[in-house]
Amino acid sequence: MKRNPNKENFEEWELETTRIVVRKKMMICRPYLDRFGEDDLIQDCLLHWVKVRHKYKPERNASKKTFLSIVVSNKLNNILEKVNSKSEEINKAVVSLNKYETSRLDERIVNDKSYLLVGLASDLSDALSILTPTQRKLCGLLSQPGMNKKKAAKKLGIHRSLLYREMNRLKNIFEKEGFKEYLNFF
Repeated sequence: MKRNPNKENFEEWELETTRIVVRKKMMICRPYLDRFGEDDLIQDCLLHWVKVRHKYKPERNASKKTFLSIVVSNKLNNILEKVNSKSEEINKAVVSLNKYETSRLDERIVNDKSYLLVGLASDLSDALSILTPTQRKLCGLLSQPGMNKKKAAKKLGIHRSLLYREMNRLKNIFEKEGFKEYLNFF
């Protein structure tokens, strides 16, 4: 359990400097740091500051405020590095998605190294695992450039009305699995 830094233990400039640095970093890295929340990031940075503030050396011609800014920035960079390493682990595991015949879909996941995809690959793998083989093929076909619904129905050997029913089932499955914002190809 994390110790809650009491605001009375910090001078106002420490609180304000930490808040400013966290907000600036969140503006730059919003999608990656939002999951932690501003207050939690400030708390983590202040706890880290408590551990390292004794290392400040005035003879280095930097103000204490500058030193704090660097400490907070480095702490946030460490958090981002941890998120990135988890993202890389998941991206290495994404190769198994190839068996689902969604080459265009998993290609986008493997090539996009952003921090947002940390959970996306495993969630997508789970969603694809519950699809029928026909539904997986349909996903793969619809992600191909130039493929329309008529061509997809013909390739699958099914009537277009059945294709639309399958597409609705897919849409419901992906919405239920939390992929509503990725359903632009339906």
